[in-house]
Amino acid sequence: MPNYNATPAPLGSVLSRGWELSRRTLPTSGLLFLVIIVPMTVLTGLAAKSLFLGIMEIVRTQGGGTMDEEAMINHMMVPLLGSYMAIIMLSLLYQFLLPYTSTASIIAGWSAVNDDRDLSLGDILRRALRRPFWYILAQGILVGVIIGVANFISSMLGLLLGLATAGIGAFVVQIAFIIALIYYVVATTFSKHEIVVNDRGPMKSLLASIELVKGNWGRIFGIMALATIATSICYLPVIIPILLDVIRAFGVISSNPDDTALIAGELLPAFSLAFSPLVLLYAGLVTAAAMHLFTNILTVLYADLRGNRQVAGEDEWEDDPIDAAGL
Repeated sequence: MPNYNATPAPLGSVLSRGWELSRRTLPTSGLLFLVIIVPMTVLTGLAAKSLFLGIMEIVRTQGGGTMDEEAMINHMMVPLLGSYMAIIMLSLLYQFLLPYTSTASIIAGWSAVNDDRDLSLGDILRRALRRPFWYILAQGILVGVIIGVANFISSMLGLLLGLATAGIGAFVVQIAFIIALIYYVVATTFSKHEIVVNDRGPMKSLLASIELVKGNWGRIFGIMALATIATSICYLPVIIPILLDVIRAFGVISSNPDDTALIAGELLPAFSLAFSPLVLLYAGLVTAAAMHLFTNILTVLYADLRGNRQVAGEDEWEDDPIDAAGL
């Protein structure tokens, strides 16, 4: 399946082979995405529904004068705190399970692409718990810190420039930060693959991915943009009814924008629909399918780029792209 020639494979070929690889690994990594993503989406969504609807109920009852403050605290705040803590715990669990699922998916896809053999689900689950998973988990924390620090610096710089330029500087800095973030995300797309395939550390894999993406940034960005658009289209069947309900609610609210009870009462149906079990189930299925397909497309593209490097005579790059690049 790898494309071992000096010319990058066409976009259609990469997408086609990614689709075939996704079908091939559906009983293993595809099933794992399904088992992890769908329940987490539904449970987190239901906890969020309980939290948001509880807040709206407080606003509605207070606005209508049907409940005093002490009764509100006794009967509503404890469930709200429980829902909030449930969201926090589920989010933390998700931050652990998602890297594990991604690691397993890359292992399954790379074995099928490079060795032309399909690993069993049990074998994938065992391999995914080894060192690469912990590297990917650590890398997620590292990337979060890097982006957080960069965002803080850009915010402070934007604030200072904004004060000196009547807000124009803040806008320019924010746009520059967004562009830099997009470039960074695309350039480090293959960092997880570098960890799994070459056993690189969290930082070195980021640098290796940046080196690999050189000269192919636009091509990879196009694939990522296409995947994002396709996934967004799949969400439309549930997004459109919710938007229509919200638009209807704001039409009613506009007649009396100071009535908090009216606002909460009109928005309740829209939030109820957005967090209904069927909508959450659909969203979880779409997310799981999209992540499974996209991971395999990236695995095919990663194999293609590695093959191009080898054919171009850059064998030393395969051994250590960081040293070969002088980094």
